[in-house]
Amino acid sequence: MPNESELEDRMALTRAIALVEAGDDEAALDLFDELALLGTDSDVRADAAVEAARICLGRGRTHEAEAWVQPLRNDSKRRELVAVLEAVANLQRGDAVGALERLEGTAGADLPRRTRALADLAQARALVETGDPNGAEAVLVGAIERDPSAPDGWFLLLDIVDDLDRVCAAFDALDDDAELHVLGALTGDNPQRADRFAEALWSRHPGDARVLVAAARFAPLLNDVRAAEWSLRLRTAGMRDRCPLMSRGRDVRLDDWGRIRGLAIAYDVFGDDDALVVLEHVAADVEVAELVAVVHSLLDQYPSAAAAFVAGAATNCARCLVLAGALCTAGHTDEATVLARHGLEHESAATVSAAEIHARVAPDVLAILAGHAQESGDAELAGVLASLING
Repeated sequence: MPNESELEDRMALTRAIALVEAGDDEAALDLFDELALLGTDSDVRADAAVEAARICLGRGRTHEAEAWVQPLRNDSKRRELVAVLEAVANLQRGDAVGALERLEGTAGADLPRRTRALADLAQARALVETGDPNGAEAVLVGAIERDPSAPDGWFLLLDIVDDLDRVCAAFDALDDDAELHVLGALTGDNPQRADRFAEALWSRHPGDARVLVAAARFAPLLNDVRAAEWSLRLRTAGMRDRCPLMSRGRDVRLDDWGRIRGLAIAYDVFGDDDALVVLEHVAADVEVAELVAVVHSLLDQYPSAAAAFVAGAATNCARCLVLAGALCTAGHTDEATVLARHGLEHESAATVSAAEIHARVAPDVLAILAGHAQESGDAELAGVLASLING
């Protein structure tokens, strides 16, 4: 019969495990640490040490994990569990062969669910690293059959199996709710994995709105082709407001060119006028040094969106002249000349020096613009541009 202190230790261990399951590893680790060192119940001390090692391994703190496990190597009740933890530690130190050796006696052992999952993943990773991806696939399929809603097995399976049909075969272990649970976990982990999993789901459940809603979360981070594919599916299903290309364009955390490209494709492929409205806003914040490259890329790849970008980017005299230079060197001299006049008439023109313009626009480009203005009968603009050339 456990005494009061032992009962308190066991209750504390239960609380710590609950913290792990709730995702609060830091608080759990503090409690495991205290129980492993000061607990009055020997089983609680050992279990706490195991859980502390598990958390340390999850954080890549291999030496700390091994320190927790070392005193338990002769514990007959936890022999297989210790072997699994040491196998993971071996993997983290780059010793896949050693990991497989430690796992040899655990295949038929009656391990707790989380420990079995850890053993399966360690074995699969070690098999991949030792050149046996087919063996790893078999281990992962078995792991998925035992616990289909655990995402880690799917993560690795999607990494090592290129054939989507073989991935789909593992779906037989999943019910609809489990499928979406795994997809949700993948969405927060890696967009490319989530895309492969969602594509497999889509092949099984074409038109499933739940898959589309999930895809709307990760598809903005995919390459252009895949983002456009999911955008088409979402728009076809009446979910235009979730279009990944538009979402990418509105996401200020992403790089400018990625946002611009998404909006340009949304307009070019779907004729979405809202894409041009957003594009103008994005263009206004693009750095001056990037304007020429963006204009040339748009004219080359998505010419239908170039005018909206230029209109949005032309916010002051210096930017107008840089944009005019970009259009001029791309052969759009008429538009470049109009833009140059707009820039020189902008209220900011009074504060722009010739030196600043020379730093942004090459003299030969200014000369081309001046000559075109002269030919067009705009002697005033030609004169101003010529004066800029001469400083």
